[in-house]
Amino acid sequence: MSDSSPPSYSFHGSNSSHSKDNGSGGRTYHIPNYATSYANDRSKLISIRFDEDKGTSRVILAVLSIFLLFAAAPLSVILLRCPQAVRSSTVPSAGSSQPTILSEWSQNPQSNAKAWTQATSTEELLPDVQAEPIQRTHEFHPESHKIQSGYWDEPLPGAHCLGFGTREYTARLWNLPFFSDWVAACKETEIEIRGALIPRPSYCESRWPMGGVIGHWIANFEEDQCLAYWGNFSDKGCVRKGSKIRRFQSRLWGVKSREDWMTICRTAPAVVHGIQIPNPSFCDDRGIWGIYGIWDIDDQNC
Repeated sequence: MSDSSPPSYSFHGSNSSHSKDNGSGGRTYHIPNYATSYANDRSKLISIRFDEDKGTSRVILAVLSIFLLFAAAPLSVILLRCPQAVRSSTVPSAGSSQPTILSEWSQNPQSNAKAWTQATSTEELLPDVQAEPIQRTHEFHPESHKIQSGYWDEPLPGAHCLGFGTREYTARLWNLPFFSDWVAACKETEIEIRGALIPRPSYCESRWPMGGVIGHWIANFEEDQCLAYWGNFSDKGCVRKGSKIRRFQSRLWGVKSREDWMTICRTAPAVVHGIQIPNPSFCDDRGIWGIYGIWDIDDQNC
């Protein structure tokens, strides 16, 4: 058995993948170029991965910064709130005339719009309350101190009338502890509107945390800009035979500019055929001929 030298191998970096005998006992293998550059490619992958991680970190930092910015905004509002005394509008000053106290809105807008007199004493308007609203502003009650510390800003009238002699007012309640019950405080804080001291809003609107709490009042007194009057009433006869209903009509006059005629018409009271009626049965817009109120009244003669 003859000695034979072990085969020798050589590698070349061609793009072919086959092998052949080189004629001297060796075999040549051709290795693809991409295999010989694996280390370089791997280093490139590592550097790319590092850049991606760095970009992700930047995104996370940006998100956290935005979150902290929005979280700091309510805190800044709290810090900017400085305790202040209750507005003079909620506490009658010495020597000034005592405002009228209102517990409930009258159900008769006409009586409020035409004649609203100032009461000489609290008992005349609130026989069951015993002047509690005035006492609440002068006496200190520890259990209600948080509620009393709040105060309303200047009440703002609505741009348009809500109806005959009726307008809505809004105001924001200030100087409340951040974690207190804002709506409860709103319902217990009085305000003065047009010389009348009103114990509580008609309803409260919470806009926590940035917008605070807003009180809404429906005022149907001393609103001269929301008044109007009816012209002559005409009897249009029975609606139909056997209907037992007689129809009357009258044209509406005196609605101020930029106000809604139909809204005021639907809520304007009248005395028709000796009967006081809070509003028409319906309103009829007749264009240049004006807006008419229509009343259908029971009449056994029809």
